[in-house]
Amino acid sequence: MAVALKKFGFKNKMVWHENIELPKSDLVVLPGGFSYGDYLRCGSMASKSK
Repeated sequence: MAVALKKFGFKNKMVWHENIELPKSDLVVLPGGFSYGDYLRCGSMASKSK
């Protein structure tokens, strides 16, 4: 996802899921495609990570 966004002129900042704060951002991307297909569960998983 970062490569695609960079190709279209977006500046990227990768953030580890354990970081407490997000940098100032206009867009947050949580890509899908985990193990068995492209599911919309990445946000759900991120909300449960500690």
